[in-house]
Amino acid sequence: MLSIIAKLFDPLGWISPCNITAKLMMQRLWELRCDWDDPIPAALKKDWDAFLRELHLIERLRIPRWIQLSKTNKAIELHGFCDASMKAYGAAVYVRVLDSKDKIHVNLLLSKNKVAPNQRTITLPRLELCGAVVLAELLQYTKEVLAIPNVKTYAWTDSTIALAWIRATPAKWTTFVSNRVSETQRLVGIDCWGHVGTLHNPADLASRGVYPSELESLTSWWNGPEFLRKKWVFDLPDQPTEIDVVEEQRTIKAFTIHAKKSDSILQTIYNFSSLLKFIRIIATCYRFITRCRPKLGPNTGSLKPRVGNCPPIHRQSSTKGNV
Repeated sequence: MLSIIAKLFDPLGWISPCNITAKLMMQRLWELRCDWDDPIPAALKKDWDAFLRELHLIERLRIPRWIQLSKTNKAIELHGFCDASMKAYGAAVYVRVLDSKDKIHVNLLLSKNKVAPNQRTITLPRLELCGAVVLAELLQYTKEVLAIPNVKTYAWTDSTIALAWIRATPAKWTTFVSNRVSETQRLVGIDCWGHVGTLHNPADLASRGVYPSELESLTSWWNGPEFLRKKWVFDLPDQPTEIDVVEEQRTIKAFTIHAKKSDSILQTIYNFSSLLKFIRIIATCYRFITRCRPKLGPNTGSLKPRVGNCPPIHRQSSTKGNV
């Protein structure tokens, strides 16, 4: 199984809905903890044999090499879609061209998907956000390769929670969400993101998978959703969608400080056995304040008491201590 999956050479991800189907079967083997020499379980072997019987049908696919780009085009747009399931997540990028005869052409450029990690459970909104990061990377790569100046870019997702994360400040979310939101905003920004219904999201095929016999007839995969082929100007909202996403907000710990007010300054003085020691401590604190705030006065000098400002300290000849 692993050998056959490795032979599916698809650098641009045109048949990624089929590839993810095979990869998910391989993941099921790892989840069952099968060894290399163990036979495949009967249920999984049935699905794998059905996939192999249809794999040769991929040879019938015909993908146009020309995506209608020319100097006479009136408008060129990039539309990216991302989606996720509990097993995988992925993204797809389409180019939308309005030619000189006002005819609209939409073609699949590239796609990419990944199997969701099975070592730990990740919530569906977080997987949707991972798909958004993949889409942002694909859009950035596509703009660099095509080298089209001022090309309009649109990013679509059917997850309202992931959309709210992307449109907000990264600092307010937890570390997992914050890091991916920062990367997404760095690559494509915030203004190009919009919401699309699940039924009109072709990236759903890249995250759930299909069999080879189904791929050729999937018009939404090769030419994008129907609304891309209609003549209108896409207007994305400027303000973020108001959605309750409290579960991913960064928590701020509250601290309570208790202060006790002394009834008299005498209580402080009584804590010292010597008046001179008390004066030197107060003077040291005062000198620290003046050094921090030079405008209050001089910030140098010794701590020797000045004549007339500090009462002298008299000592008795006996060993009874200080007066």
